[in-house]
Amino acid sequence: MPEVVALPSHYLELQNRISLTRKGLVREATNGECPVDYAYKRCGNRGFFDTLSAVEEAVCDHGFFVQRKYDIGGTVVAKGFTIRPLVIMEVGPAEEDVGTPLSLVLPCRINVYEEDGAVVVAALRPTIFSAVYPEHRLDEVAAEIEETVVNIVDDAVR
Repeated sequence: MPEVVALPSHYLELQNRISLTRKGLVREATNGECPVDYAYKRCGNRGFFDTLSAVEEAVCDHGFFVQRKYDIGGTVVAKGFTIRPLVIMEVGPAEEDVGTPLSLVLPCRINVYEEDGAVVVAALRPTIFSAVYPEHRLDEVAAEIEETVVNIVDDAVR
């Protein structure tokens, strides 16, 4: 049986801040649903591995680089379990001095997975961190990073 590890207190604090932020956003919505899409997601017509290559190419085309790539699907299958393909890439600017507050939104994670027979490219929107960390005034920098991430996703599925 796997060892159960308690989450560090700063994870719990972050989870509480996100929950409070969601509650605040829900109050502003007219239909009781959160008006913010936390993820940007698009489906493409390529196969899974061609889409992975397209994401990596788009990352480079936009001045970012792939810092790490996690083949979650391959790791789980190697352990004898069945799972749909899933790769998570951590990406960031190639020539950026990544310090606070920019380090709060980086690296950005781009997920490539299969859903309902289609290959999906998805990324968490960096602008949500503006609400999570309002004291750092991330609006402008997060919007710039998000624009690049959205363009990467769009280019990868074309």
